[in-house]
Amino acid sequence: MYWGYAKALYRQVWKTSFDQAKKEVVLALDACSVDILRRYCNRAFCFMDAYRKGLSVKQAAWCVKKQSGYRVILEAIIKEFDKQV
Repeated sequence: MYWGYAKALYRQVWKTSFDQAKKEVVLALDACSVDILRRYCNRAFCFMDAYRKGLSVKQAAWCVKKQSGYRVILEAIIKEFDKQV
């Protein structure tokens, strides 16, 4: 997620030379704030917990989107997914 964020910022800048492109890479990587990195880590923890509990990719994505504010997926959310499908 961090790499995708930096890549999106890098692609928005017009670069005329290779030296300028190298400088823009460093700027794009440094542009990600600590708060955004924390959010990415929490989201990754949620996906890791969902995969540990045996959920598929589709189930994990739905549960992580449905639940926010926790690093683990609650059993109630998993049961809610089963009712939806």
